[in-house]
Amino acid sequence: MRFPLPRAILARLRTAVTHPVGRASLLRVLSLVVGVLSSVILARLGGAEVKGVASAFAAANAVGFMLVNFDVPQQLLREIRAGADADVAWPTLVRAWAVYSAAGGVVLIVAFVTGAPLGWLIVGTLAFLIGSQAGVVSTGISGIVVSAVGAIAQQLALVAATVAFAAAGQLNEDSVRIGVVFSYLAPMVIYVTYLVRNGGAGRGGRSRPVIRLARAGVPWQVGRFAQVLLQKADTLVLFSVSGAAAAGTYSVALSTAMLCTIVPAQFASKALFDSTQRRVNDVGRATRAALLTGGATAVVMALIGEPGILLLYGDEFSAAYPALIACLVGAVAYGVIQVQGTMIRMLGSWRDLAVTSGLGLATMLGALALTVPSLGLVGAGISFSAGATCSALAGGVVLARRGAQAE
Repeated sequence: MRFPLPRAILARLRTAVTHPVGRASLLRVLSLVVGVLSSVILARLGGAEVKGVASAFAAANAVGFMLVNFDVPQQLLREIRAGADADVAWPTLVRAWAVYSAAGGVVLIVAFVTGAPLGWLIVGTLAFLIGSQAGVVSTGISGIVVSAVGAIAQQLALVAATVAFAAAGQLNEDSVRIGVVFSYLAPMVIYVTYLVRNGGAGRGGRSRPVIRLARAGVPWQVGRFAQVLLQKADTLVLFSVSGAAAAGTYSVALSTAMLCTIVPAQFASKALFDSTQRRVNDVGRATRAALLTGGATAVVMALIGEPGILLLYGDEFSAAYPALIACLVGAVAYGVIQVQGTMIRMLGSWRDLAVTSGLGLATMLGALALTVPSLGLVGAGISFSAGATCSALAGGVVLARRGAQAE
């Protein structure tokens, strides 16, 4: 006997699949599979030390990016939201990247002449910056599926580079950095396609003054820099204090825990797109959705994390599971932070972001000083969770006050 599902349930399932967040989440699941594959291949072929170098290099690039980004893409989207034609996007980004590349080239030459060990950091930061800015703007003007597809392309590029270097017997600390840089730029084929189509190429769009955008973005740097450090400082501290192998093991724990942010990230991307298109954003609903979906994923990670890590990565990474448990609360909170941060950056004040991110970072750094010497990887995870939770709570208060002011 057949028992057909009620129409209401079928309708909900259909809505979930056809909704932009649903489509992007399905793509993110595919990205997750490829990302896990990338992480496993890198760990298996290169070991904990190469994995640690790759993770620390990526973290350093993200921090360097935040020092020089000046919030240019977000300010560009704010101008489009305020009434500027989307045709300004592509010419503005091209001009901005020319400026960044010229400045990076000068610094690279100076570093080479003086012998300062900054070459990889400069190249990685510039590649990260171009890829990230293209992804943010293309998502803002073309929708959230763009960034989801871009994430898949990035992970596939890292897999391809890792396998190629390993096959050639050249997978080491330098070659893995080349692979990471290549992965930053791989999604540009996708981003540029959408930027050319919807961002003004060939349609007479006039570039916005990059310096003006940078000046407007400077105040946001404080909060954005703190927000990035909230997710990167723990890995960098472990790399500095305990070495590459410890950082590599912890990166497995943190990246596994951050799977909790996959669906919340789509709500954040949708908020970015809706805000750019001047559509209504329901802050409370998006925040609750991020909390619920992130929490459900955390339960699954807690249940299958240990056998999953041992099966995929091997006994060398057995210490990652306790650290994973310590990171889970922070990962759920970080999913909420992503939604809150997008809302604040499009609708709020730079002071709001500075307060919420600054409180979280201060909490995390204090906890790192107290816990890492005695608890190691688990201490880093606890510190991340404490900082992210503090930031999410502060963000809830800020957005609640913003809502009250709007009413």
